[in-house]
Amino acid sequence: MKNEMLEKQILDAAERGVDPFDYIYECISGNHGLELAAYVADLYDDVMMETGLHPDDDFEKIIDCILDDLGV
Repeated sequence: MKNEMLEKQILDAAERGVDPFDYIYECISGNHGLELAAYVADLYDDVMMETGLHPDDDFEKIIDCILDDLGV
């Protein structure tokens, strides 16, 4: 339930016209609270493990995958 609420925050931001890529990046940086930062960090880790992408070199691809998974 908690993850659904956090996912809804991301989707709501996209609906408001906030750039989804920038929003995810800001979440990773902790700009939208610790809960959202932890949730996005888990998504980031999941994508890295599933794809083998490097966290520093491929962060743009990883964020794109997160957005695809969320349907944004």
